[in-house]
Amino acid sequence: MKIFLAGVEGIQDRHKGIKDYDNYLTTYFAFMTRNGYENFSKFLESFDLDYQNIILDSGAFSAWTQNKPVKLDEYIKFVHRFKDSLFTAIELDVKANKNISVEESVRQTKENQRIMEEAGLNPLPVYHADSY
Repeated sequence: MKIFLAGVEGIQDRHKGIKDYDNYLTTYFAFMTRNGYENFSKFLESFDLDYQNIILDSGAFSAWTQNKPVKLDEYIKFVHRFKDSLFTAIELDVKANKNISVEESVRQTKENQRIMEEAGLNPLPVYHADSY
């Protein structure tokens, strides 16, 4: 079993203690800025990717809580740019809420999976089991 440490992008001094673990999870949302590509490249420099694994999640839940949508086409471009440095990327999931039923959430998430696969990616599927 592999356990991935999440939230490492928020650590100020990533070099301190970063070699203590082999697996990390971060989000596209954390880097979804004007300088996101540059900032993520610098982030990856903190790791020894020969033995450390990075999973990239879309960060859709964080984006949803801040009312800042993640655009699928931009996420796909980002994953393509860094896919050789990633253990895997997680699909762009759609969370059910007061405007989106659980069934519609699953439908939209499956559609995002299909689009990402058609774009040549193999994202890890993820679904939210709760409604909102």
